[in-house]
Amino acid sequence: MLLRNAPWRITALLLSFGVFVSTARAEVSEVSVGRLGGLSDVILIGRAVRTTRVPVKSAPESDLRFTEATLASVEPLQWIKGDPRPGLLWVWAEAIWMDDISRAVEGERCLFFLQASGVADLVEPESLGPLAEATSGQPIHRIAHSGHGRMVLSTVAGEDYATLRTSTIMLPSWLDTIPGPVPGPWRTTRSVRVADLVAYVRARVVDVPKASDVDGLDVEGRLRALDGDWTLFGEALDSFWSIDDEALGELRRILRDPASPLREAAALALRRVRDPGLKLILEDLHSEDVVVRRGAAFAAE
Repeated sequence: MLLRNAPWRITALLLSFGVFVSTARAEVSEVSVGRLGGLSDVILIGRAVRTTRVPVKSAPESDLRFTEATLASVEPLQWIKGDPRPGLLWVWAEAIWMDDISRAVEGERCLFFLQASGVADLVEPESLGPLAEATSGQPIHRIAHSGHGRMVLSTVAGEDYATLRTSTIMLPSWLDTIPGPVPGPWRTTRSVRVADLVAYVRARVVDVPKASDVDGLDVEGRLRALDGDWTLFGEALDSFWSIDDEALGELRRILRDPASPLREAAALALRRVRDPGLKLILEDLHSEDVVVRRGAAFAAE
């Protein structure tokens, strides 16, 4: 079954590579929810109380030009990370580039992953005065990962669910998700039970790990980081961008072993390898060795 469907799977893979290259400026990179938490200064469940339009001038380097920006005052309902403090938080809710989805809707409850700095870089210096006046001098937080750190909450069968784009925010495989229920333009719009996600974030969120945390690991060690340690996911995946022939051979060996618990991680890693990765998958699909062909077909799924 895998071999019979392999040609169209490879075609789809090639097309997806082409689309990514042709729209590279409009793509937000993948990030695990653990790493997203590590990058965030504040994580909380909050309600957008009010949105305010403030006259500003976008910075020259901004991809999108704007003369007004939306700020949202957010009422904290549950603190998960950061020092709790009374009063409302101010959140920047304006997109600054093509794939930025930063926004806010009055009355909406969300799980917010927020960063405490960076707004001054988004506008011309003369715009800082109107922003400070609108917030009475309070700091303005940015929604992490170009707005993807805002996960709208909804109630399903009496339980709260947070909606996110799973092709951008990666969850551990054992966290169950449901389709929707908040409509979205992507097939990967899914929702996860808030209680489960918050428990995971509380247990796993740590400071963003240094790249050296994976530098000393062998291929299997880095694959285990991909497969299990979600706080190291980004560094582990990036470490496969450029690897030597010996490491490539190890990835292919694991792919050919149906019993290997690291097979899925190896398939993901091989697709990450610069230049040789896709070429090797294509070559192995035409191998006379059925085991090699099956490994390549698995990587192409």
